[in-house]
Amino acid sequence: MKSMLWGLSLGAIVLAGSAAVADDRIARIMDRMDSNGDGAISRQESDDFRSSRFDRLDANSDGRVTRAEMASKGRGKRTRRGGDRSSERREARRAKRDGGRRAERRAARSAKRFDKMDANGDGAVDRAEFVRRSARRFRRMDANGDGLITEQEMRDLRARRRRDG
Repeated sequence: MKSMLWGLSLGAIVLAGSAAVADDRIARIMDRMDSNGDGAISRQESDDFRSSRFDRLDANSDGRVTRAEMASKGRGKRTRRGGDRSSERREARRAKRDGGRRAERRAARSAKRFDKMDANGDGAVDRAEFVRRSARRFRRMDANGDGLITEQEMRDLRARRRRDG
């Protein structure tokens, strides 16, 4: 009986911890994207953020992001700016534990996302294609249609995605 209670308690702690991590992630996103600090993300702030993200991904600065650049997610530029490689080490440990299945699923999702962004099918995503996807995502997240995304709208979207699968 004690071991069952212990197991249930541990499960509750893990679930609560994962919700807290997700909430923290949303707060970090808001902090990065809300450039004027008003507690909401405007369409302009979203476009500006996506444009700067495009610049980070475009490793060779040719105005196009290839699959390889997207897969690296601008790691080279982040490392030159003094970032660490802890996420790469963490991914390597996970791959060792699950035989690489997680990495395969992530690669498949990334390829699918890339194909959706590459509207003209030329094998690279230009700035217009990249920002266009941002506009669709913004409309989906702006639940009340007021032209602003609040932290609560982000939380609600996350809850809908989890509920709907």
